[in-house]
Amino acid sequence: MVLGKDRLGYLYIILASLGFGVLPILVKFSFANGAAPMQVQSLRYLLAALAGWVVVLVIARHELRHFSRRFLVYLVLQCICGVAADSMYAIALSRMEASLVAVLYYAYPVFIALLVFFILKERFGRMRLAALAITIAGCALVVGIDPTHPVKVDGLGAALIITAAFVIAVATIFIQKMSEEKSVLVVVTTTCSLSALGFAVMAPPTFILTIPTAGNLLLLIGPMAVFSTVAPFALYVLGLKYIGASNAAIVAAAELVVALAASYLFLGERLALLQLFGAVLIMSAGVLLQ
Repeated sequence: MVLGKDRLGYLYIILASLGFGVLPILVKFSFANGAAPMQVQSLRYLLAALAGWVVVLVIARHELRHFSRRFLVYLVLQCICGVAADSMYAIALSRMEASLVAVLYYAYPVFIALLVFFILKERFGRMRLAALAITIAGCALVVGIDPTHPVKVDGLGAALIITAAFVIAVATIFIQKMSEEKSVLVVVTTTCSLSALGFAVMAPPTFILTIPTAGNLLLLIGPMAVFSTVAPFALYVLGLKYIGASNAAIVAAAELVVALAASYLFLGERLALLQLFGAVLIMSAGVLLQ
């Protein structure tokens, strides 16, 4: 059976959600092995960029001959936003539980929906509005409004992750514009490369040569770079091309479900009944869009 472009777009976003969903767990394990937040991001993006260039030089070398000024402007703006958002995300993870960070981060579908309405002028149909409302309700429930399971919120961490959610929403708009000119491979690889440069200024990846747990960190950050950065990023950009930023953002809230399940399985962060119900609502929003 051949899937239509819309269904392919939804499939790509769901697959991307699997990779991005386990990212906070791998980052937490990296912290436990002695890496600081910026060090994790620096090494992660360096390895991601190297992996991307290997593929680009084999498959899409011809696209490197010319980059329009418009593409380069969007690339720089996207990377400024991406580095800022990832920095805030990593710091918030160092201060709060992975499950709570995941919940607050997924305010970004709301921000993207507003941005595409006001900037890209995408129409808001009834089904999209319903899916957005269900996603917001699900995220609110996942916060854990349960007297038997109080959630401890670090004020600075919460402020950082909500700000990161807004900034990554802006970055998503730039990515969508970049993908109109170049293939997914080139968009992802150039973005990871410039992000790696930005993080290298803050935390040179050479730290890995001096840290006692270097072997363990490479075993964590290596797969993180491929399976929770390059691969899901490429799938997400493909999904954007087919279903647009606002639809992609709502379906990508499936990352939240993956992150919560992984937090429970690997970090022992317990899910309350209302959190589980909220996760079901978020998943149902993705189904409603189809």
